[in-house]
Amino acid sequence: MKLEIRGVQLRSLVMSSVPAVLACLGLLGGVITFFLIDNPQVSYMAFGQKVLASSVFSVFYMLLMVALVVTASFVYNVLTSVLGMSGVRFEIEEVTEGDQDHP
Repeated sequence: MKLEIRGVQLRSLVMSSVPAVLACLGLLGGVITFFLIDNPQVSYMAFGQKVLASSVFSVFYMLLMVALVVTASFVYNVLTSVLGMSGVRFEIEEVTEGDQDHP
């Protein structure tokens, strides 16, 4: 079966688990940046300040990445819907229980 994505609903990107995943990645990046890497610029910070900095980093990272994903999806929608370019195509094959290979 061949499928083609003709458009992406922008609201589905914002109201889904995408922002939560990006917030978790931002929190991981903040913890690595402020706690694990020995950086002389943040070595003076107390534990509470590092927690706050990691939290703020996580929120800003999430907002910036969601804005980037929504912008890219908007451009994709314009190119496929308005200009008529072809979208991303998938070729999907249905597999039954007995056809799966188990290592």
